[in-house]
Parts: sequence; C-alpha cells; structure tokens
Amino acid sequence: MTIAFVLVIIVSMSTGSLLTYLFMPRGQVTQASSSDTSQKSLNYASDDPQIIYTSVTSKTPTRVDPLNDISTSYWGNTPSCSFKNGSFHVVETKARYFDSCTSEMIYSNFAFQVEVNILQGNAGGMTFRGSGRTHTYYVWRVDTTGAYRLIVYNKSGTSPVLLEGAHIPYFKSRYNQKNQLTVIAYNSDILLYVNQHNIGRVKDTSYTSGYIGLLSYNSSDTTEISFTNAKTWILS
Repeated sequence: MTIAFVLVIIVSMSTGSLLTYLFMPRGQVTQASSSDTSQKSLNYASDDPQIIYTSVTSKTPTRVDPLNDISTSYWGNTPSCSFKNGSFHVVETKARYFDSCTSEMIYSNFAFQVEVNILQGNAGGMTFRGSGRTHTYYVWRVDTTGAYRLIVYNKSGTSPVLLEGAHIPYFKSRYNQKNQLTVIAYNSDILLYVNQHNIGRVKDTSYTSGYIGLLSYNSSDTTEISFTNAKTWILS
C-alpha cells in the first residue's frame, strides 16, 4: 500500500506539471523565444545601424585591452609600435606609406573598437581581416579633418575604395583629440562608426578573416598615432 500511495503521488505531480505547461499563458513562452530569436537574427545588412551598434557593444567584450602596458597587452612591441606615456603608439616615417601593428589574433565575424589620437602627421585608424603573408587588408583611415576612407588593400596596388567622406560631423578634428572608432564586420557586411555614430555600411567579399591592426598613415610627414582602450567582440 505504501508503494501504491507513492505511485499515486508521482502520477499526480506529473499530471500537475503537464497541466501547468498546457495551460500556461502562451505570452510567457512566446516572449522568451522571441527574445532569443531577436538576438540570433540580427540583420547586419538591413537593420538600423544604431540598433546593431547598441546590441553588439552592450554585450561583454571578448577581449579588453587598455593599451597602456606591454606586460598586460596582447599587442606586441616593435620599433614602430611601442608603449609610452600610458598608450600604444604607432609611427610611420615614410611618405605615402602606412604601418599596421597587429595583435596576432585572427578574427572573422567581429566588432572592434579603439580610441585614436593623432599626435602628429596625417591619419590614423585600423586594418582588419589582414594577412601579412599576402599583404591584403581592409584599411580604414581617418585624418585630422575628419576625412575618411575604407579601401580593399592588396599588394598589386589596385585597391578599390569602398567608402569615403570629406568630413565626419561627429569627429573631433585637429591634433591631440581622442576619437572612438568602431568596425562591425559580419560575413560580407561592414559597418563603420565614429564616436558611436554610424558613418557608413558596405558589402564586400574580398577578405573573410585575418588580423586586426592599429594603423598610422603618412601622406608626407612623420605620423604618430596614440591608441587606447581596445575592445573586441566575437560575433556568432
């Protein structure tokens, strides 16, 4: 009789749980599913760029690097790429050349954000999906006036321009001004942001993965760029 009594209780509990599920208000189940789906179905090609930015950067970054100390940084130290005065400096001395210091980590779908300060010279920015072996990169540079250009760089010298503009309204111009640059790259979709504002989006399939680099571009005189507060998000 004791065994039979226990079985009755178990059956009753199981039935109760089933009834609870069957008669649960559908809105509760739908809301949870909808929330999960919206996170997975973010459309980088057509959704509002500011919604994409908020959705991506509100998550915990995969990597955070203040770029203030070689002992805690995942960026290397070379003659043209070095830590000084609490930031990471990239220097290019040759006219019409750029130097890109990489973190030696390969990314495919990602968001990368960093503060850029032009100390002297022409322009700073970043490279991404780069390859040192083939000398191919996406190159995004911004000069002291806020003029910018995103190009598909390759060693042959034919580097088509994907995006460009004469001035970014949200950009703090001249020297010794920190500007936050963010790139979001998901498959063929590339979105660019300056100080949290979208300045353009484009589709391109030239390169699908590679290194992220911190860029110093010299048009005529020696260019020195200071970088701080790098953050990376892996996008799935």
